[in-house]
Amino acid sequence: MRQTVRLVPVMMMTVSAIVSISGPATVAGLTCPSESGCNRPRFKHSTLTIAPYAAVGSNEITYRESENFPSNLKQSVETGIDMAQKLLGKVSGVSVFLYESQSSTAQDASAYTDIDSAWCEATRSEITGYCSNDSTNREKAMEGENNVYASHRDACQSDCGKGAVGAVPMVITSGFANKEDGTYYDDVENQMTTFAIHEYTHAFQMHWGKHIPTWLMEGGAVFLEAVFSNDNSRAPRETFSGYFNSHILKKVRDIYSDQTNFANWLTKFGSDRKCGDSDPHPPPNIMPNEDVGAAGYYNVGALAVAFAINKANANYTANGGRTFIDFWTSTVARKGFWHSIDVVDNDYVFDDMVHWPSEVPEGKGWKKALCDFTGYATVEAFYADFEEFVAPNGEVKSAIDLAAILESDDSVDSLRSEFINAAATTSPNACEAAPPPPPGLLSVGSAATFLPLNTVFSLLLLFLGGFLVF
Repeated sequence: MRQTVRLVPVMMMTVSAIVSISGPATVAGLTCPSESGCNRPRFKHSTLTIAPYAAVGSNEITYRESENFPSNLKQSVETGIDMAQKLLGKVSGVSVFLYESQSSTAQDASAYTDIDSAWCEATRSEITGYCSNDSTNREKAMEGENNVYASHRDACQSDCGKGAVGAVPMVITSGFANKEDGTYYDDVENQMTTFAIHEYTHAFQMHWGKHIPTWLMEGGAVFLEAVFSNDNSRAPRETFSGYFNSHILKKVRDIYSDQTNFANWLTKFGSDRKCGDSDPHPPPNIMPNEDVGAAGYYNVGALAVAFAINKANANYTANGGRTFIDFWTSTVARKGFWHSIDVVDNDYVFDDMVHWPSEVPEGKGWKKALCDFTGYATVEAFYADFEEFVAPNGEVKSAIDLAAILESDDSVDSLRSEFINAAATTSPNACEAAPPPPPGLLSVGSAATFLPLNTVFSLLLLFLGGFLVF
């Protein structure tokens, strides 16, 4: 069952008027620490849960649409999310916002008043009282442009004073092929299904907090686009390998062919996505050409996920091998990746304001889960093998050779069609009783840094930099 909400008009608030000063989770009290904006690591914790696909009434999706959003496009979104839920399970706190696009000759900003207000409330932080009151959703819809991303709502775990990912509101708006007369692209319904699969994957990933590298977040979502591209509901249909060949491998080859700027792209740039030119804490490696290199998060990332599954299958042949189903869904230790991420409080200390996913220590968090799944001793060793696979001695392999590591189309179709997620998962990042580190002293490995976490500057980063996962 899916819940559709009829939006009740709510007075819009300006950024200066959306602070809620009540209870412990306020700017003044700051019981829970703040975090940085943009595509930063964000919170280590999550309060999201995952229910089995068949659990009727549990973790149901909330849909919110503007008045004239096309019903066929909503159905396409529902189809995509249902596919992803069948594999991944039902994530709590997911709401889908569907903004209708408008042609340049039929503009009506009032069509978005209610949904804009609902978006503000869905993103309102329990920590600061602020909400995402960005006009971008409305503006892009009125300009007839694609606008697709997953955001999140901050939660405050009051029993331990930890911030967490508390809900995942997402926007899915399809742009026009012709913005003047409002003509959609021919494959708009199929496109909306793909958007929904991608963004719901991010909701699943956020169950493990926000210390996951960008290549795993975006590449993982694109990987599942390929997995579902040959489902019976799709039109047109593409095989798993066909999707990689049509949408992914050419972009991988284009990036790695530029050995001057993008040699060893995954190792240098894959984990940490830059926050913008004004970011006071840039990632360890700055990408020289963001316009070209950013495609790597999605496409190199997808190939790296396939590579991880291939290596896991080879390294654990004696134990029955590994498949993409294991990678995404297995709760058995060392057999799956996602469900093996263990971010126990104070197991490692990580400052959400300045540190990046690459700086999670080896043997901890996502790095331990990846090594346990693939059989590598370190993530560094995994990266080195991947770089050698893609471009041995600096010569980029052909698309045919790159595709050789993919699971067979028949295997993917069979596993996808037969699998129904039956796992029930609570948050793995719940509060622990261990004492926090001394105020202001944070460390990763042996490094220690004194940081003014509660400064107005830190809060401004949070308020002015919205986090988006595309």
